[in-house]
Amino acid sequence: VAPDQLYALLVHWLKAESQPNQSVMMSSQAGAAVADDATQGLIDQLRTIRGLDVAAGLQMLQGNAKLLVRVLGQFIEQYQDVGVKLTKMLDASDKLQIQHQAHALKGSSATLGLESIRQLADQLEKMSRTELAEPSPGDQPDLSNQPDRVTHPDTDYQQIMTSLAGEIKSL
Repeated sequence: VAPDQLYALLVHWLKAESQPNQSVMMSSQAGAAVADDATQGLIDQLRTIRGLDVAAGLQMLQGNAKLLVRVLGQFIEQYQDVGVKLTKMLDASDKLQIQHQAHALKGSSATLGLESIRQLADQLEKMSRTELAEPSPGDQPDLSNQPDRVTHPDTDYQQIMTSLAGEIKSL
């Protein structure tokens, strides 16, 4: 949900009696209305983080730079060992847990504007989902007990997991 678009739609349909408060509305291009020099300084520091789309993160968090910093810290803390966790899931052949973890990571990273992490998590989620998908009757013969069953090799998973871990550590 894009807050600017939602707000505009609500104003249109609710036919507000007064002009919307301009200080509350965010600038779509800047990602946030800058209240003071300290906030601008914080935003400038955030822009130095490789892989972070500051405008997208600020838009999702209603322009609150301090909140973005706090949530980024929580994200790093929560996912700092995601590579180890995913490797254990892979070793246990638990593709469902990999799919769930990747989905959660994808959503969190998208909210914060961490596009490269979101893309990797999306790849991982799709890979695990395709392996979990049950073929419809008559689609394909059941090859689950065949040694040459077509699946994603563990090296494909490991490559994405290593990339994810590296991206998170670089924050």
